[in-house]
Amino acid sequence: MSEDKESGMTRRFFLQCVGMMGAAAGVLALAGCESGDGGDGDSETAPSTPSAPAISDKSASISSNHGHTATLTAAQQQAGAAVTIALSTGSGHTHTVAFSADQVQTIAGGGSASSESSVSSGHSHSVTFS
Repeated sequence: MSEDKESGMTRRFFLQCVGMMGAAAGVLALAGCESGDGGDGDSETAPSTPSAPAISDKSASISSNHGHTATLTAAQQQAGAAVTIALSTGSGHTHTVAFSADQVQTIAGGGSASSESSVSSGHSHSVTFS
């Protein structure tokens, strides 16, 4: 081993000191990351991404309505599959209306979709969920 004659330091001792300083710097850097303040002393929180709107049951708007109602449930929207919904009895008859999986997903995402109901008692209705 060589020794610096002026300081009395060996190469091995020098490398050990350099290694310890590097390890200490790494620990400090990690500690700064974990604090969440960016290391500059300003306490900031990370920006959050907007969450999806809460899904709730939707009531339909029904054209030329005379007492029918229709509901697309939150569970149906979350499933995202095609659905066939029965319109409630109005004036002694009922209708059904079908919505594709794409339409259900659009409604669940906050959009709007319409579909024509089945014909009953000589008429049909346009059914819209928004």
